[in-house]
Amino acid sequence: MMRTKRRYILVESLYGISDIRDFGKELSAGMISIIGQIRFHKSNLRVIEVIDDTHFILKADLDGYGDSVVALAMLKRLAGKECAFYTLKSSGTLRALRSHLDELGIGTIKKDA
Repeated sequence: MMRTKRRYILVESLYGISDIRDFGKELSAGMISIIGQIRFHKSNLRVIEVIDDTHFILKADLDGYGDSVVALAMLKRLAGKECAFYTLKSSGTLRALRSHLDELGIGTIKKDA
């Protein structure tokens, strides 16, 4: 059986992330409203790491990667608050994204416990 290919997406947000679990639920609801439930589940989108209150990393399956990036760009409101999301970089490995973080001077990654 072939392994599922994934893409990791570094995102900058004007939303302000305080709690990763609540943010993940709000983001999922917003993405479903744009691309629909079937495409959302096809992408298997997950917030895996929060770097600071404006930067985070998403994991998506390769099959739904394109839909995920487009939906992020189109998403304008989450939980009744205005928001904007900018894709800074995407990669097949977390290592490449972390090296890009160093280039941008964004900071160190804080994993959710």
